[in-house]
Amino acid sequence: MSEPHVEPMDPARAGTGSRAAAVIGGIVVAILTTRLPPGTMAIVRRTMDSTASAPPPPPPEWLRRITPPAAQRPDPTTERLIRSRPFTIWAGVVGIVFGVGLVAGVIGSLGWAAGVLLLYGITGRWLPKAAPSGSR
Repeated sequence: MSEPHVEPMDPARAGTGSRAAAVIGGIVVAILTTRLPPGTMAIVRRTMDSTASAPPPPPPEWLRRITPPAAQRPDPTTERLIRSRPFTIWAGVVGIVFGVGLVAGVIGSLGWAAGVLLLYGITGRWLPKAAPSGSR
């Protein structure tokens, strides 16, 4: 019994599923954001502003002992940058992107494993072996 011939993936189609998932995820977030009750974003902004304007809590004693005094407080320019609204928004967006990427990787891995098990259950064989790159 011969193994079925497996065509190599077209490079133009590689990653199409992940791009589609990102677009669909963006659309879902946009729809959910527009469905929030009026004033929700103002409450979020107000909470972020009040949190940013509050002085940070003092570090625990063990951290003060192991941290050199010069490294405890950033210089005023860095402090202003960290507390600025654009930096806060940028850091939030980057955090969300990394979080979504992590969740997508975990869910994609689980989906791939489920798909392989489903293929094995249907065909009774594992994935077919790829053909050598020079053969047709």
